[in-house]
Amino acid sequence: MIDQKTFFSEAQEFLALLFSDLELKRIKLDYRWTIDHLCYRSSTEKDYHELKLLFSSLGSLLIESVVNGRLISTYKLHQPLFYKSWKISLLELPAPKKDRVFKNGFEHIEVVVDVSFEALKNEYPQLAFKESGLKKTINKELELPLGDRAIKFHHLSLESVINLEKNKRVFELLNKIGILETFKDFDPFVLGPALLDPEQVEISILLNVRNLAELEKELEKQFLIEERLRDEVQFNCQFEIENVIFKIFAEPKAITDQERFKFFQKQERIVHLLSD
Repeated sequence: MIDQKTFFSEAQEFLALLFSDLELKRIKLDYRWTIDHLCYRSSTEKDYHELKLLFSSLGSLLIESVVNGRLISTYKLHQPLFYKSWKISLLELPAPKKDRVFKNGFEHIEVVVDVSFEALKNEYPQLAFKESGLKKTINKELELPLGDRAIKFHHLSLESVINLEKNKRVFELLNKIGILETFKDFDPFVLGPALLDPEQVEISILLNVRNLAELEKELEKQFLIEERLRDEVQFNCQFEIENVIFKIFAEPKAITDQERFKFFQKQERIVHLLSD
């Protein structure tokens, strides 16, 4: 079992091997991106609970929740990990899946990127990406297996997702009204105050929509729209349900090309840096 003394040295060794894998495949992580967190796998339920005790001495538990039938704990490290120019503040510890065998140890990193998954796949057409994570409704992921290691790409930081999950009022209502599933064909992307502060009751959703008039009609069928703006290049609206404010911003362009997406990623970085 790993101890505090070897935790950081094993993390450095894992990162060195992973970046060596990336170099061999001529993959470069852009300086604008952030390594969001490290994932440390546990082999058994017993190991999971013993590792929780260790990691609670290395960081503060942000959340423990059930994901796909097993517990996952996430910690914010008291002492961030540094590798080259990268700073990593979060550690994820999943309980083992019943149908899979893992060794105790670091398995993957997750990176927040500001480009579309299509752009990543087009830049590296020779690589075999796993796309099962693209089915997620919140914070879709594109995975690149690298033998015993892996890298996963996201557009939201894990800390923002945790803030949303901890914001029970907003998170449960978001799932209840099913808006992300309803508009799944328009690549819905959640952002806004509720992801940066669990006490906030405002959430925004970006959509990539060609026919803005049809979207407006569909939203009118389901929600009592209070404010709206539509022209040739955008449709924005606001409505309130159970005292939670929803804002919809739709444009006929990829989410990663929309200015609100770019602004939120910058805002997200600043908020999380200040909280370290």
